[in-house]
Amino acid sequence: MAATTIKLDEDLYAKVGDLKAAEQSATAYVRSLIEREYSQRQQKAAAEAYQAFLSANPEEQAELQAWESAPLSTP
Repeated sequence: MAATTIKLDEDLYAKVGDLKAAEQSATAYVRSLIEREYSQRQQKAAAEAYQAFLSANPEEQAELQAWESAPLSTP
């Protein structure tokens, strides 16, 4: 793993201190923010790709609608 330093001005560092959990380091907090943002972007891209897939495959869209309307409480 490459060691990288990201410098934050005092105001921003204080904000990080206010937001993070007391037992969490600033580095761990910033790492978690980056991981969360990356995951959200991946999920958004996957959702967009799935919507494009459904638009290109109307039979899949029909199957999905049939599944959504299925009475799952009965065998």
